[in-house]
Amino acid sequence: MQISFLGLELKKVGVEYHLLHEGSPITTPLGTPVKSMKKALINAIKLELECEEEANLELLGYYSLFCTQVDFIDTDKFQPTKENFREYIFNDLKNLLTILILMTCNSFCYIHT
Repeated sequence: MQISFLGLELKKVGVEYHLLHEGSPITTPLGTPVKSMKKALINAIKLELECEEEANLELLGYYSLFCTQVDFIDTDKFQPTKENFREYIFNDLKNLLTILILMTCNSFCYIHT
């Protein structure tokens, strides 16, 4: 996604909160609008995207988790096979390792400051 995420707008439509950019909905890579009944979730995605130059689905974050949930899990498009199972596990382990390293660094910095 090569758009500037500055100026994203959180808009309530009925009981849902939508994430808009210049009046148009922000979508997942498969075209699902970013919307939820949980204002805190959409606000967290908004804040995350505003801190980035572009959306990166390879990093674990609110936006990537939201995209995975609505594009694959909610729609039953996530069908792991024997062939791609190793790739899913490797990516999950890589993300877990990154989180553990960050947590360790943060704990170390907290203890020594």
